[in-house]
Amino acid sequence: MDLKQRFTEEISSDGLNVFNLSFYVVDYLRQLPKDVQIGIIELLYKVDYDLFNPDITDFYLIGGVVKKNNPIFFDIVLEIKENSKPMYVDIKKIDIEKYLDYIKQKQTLRNYDRTN
Repeated sequence: MDLKQRFTEEISSDGLNVFNLSFYVVDYLRQLPKDVQIGIIELLYKVDYDLFNPDITDFYLIGGVVKKNNPIFFDIVLEIKENSKPMYVDIKKIDIEKYLDYIKQKQTLRNYDRTN
C-alpha cells in the first residue's frame, strides 16, 4: 500500500475517492499555472466513468481544453480496470489540430461530461 501511495495521488470529493492521478500527471500539473491546474482538475471531476467500456479496452486517449484567454489543449490517458478506480496515467500539451481530431472522433472530455 505504501508503494502505491508514493506513485499516485488520490483525488476525492466529499470524502469519496473519484479517481487517481499518476506521478507523471501530478508532476505535469504542478508545472502549469494554478488557474490551468484547476481548470484541468475541474474537467476530470465532470467525467462520467460509466460511459467507458472496460471490456473493449483498459486505456483511453482523450482530448481536453482549458478555455482561458489563451486556450490550453491537452490529451490525457485514462486507465480503467475492473474493480479499480479510474487512473489518469499520462498527460501532454497538444496543438489545436490534434484537438480537432479528438472532436471528430468524439473523444474529448466534453463527450464524457456527466453535467451535459
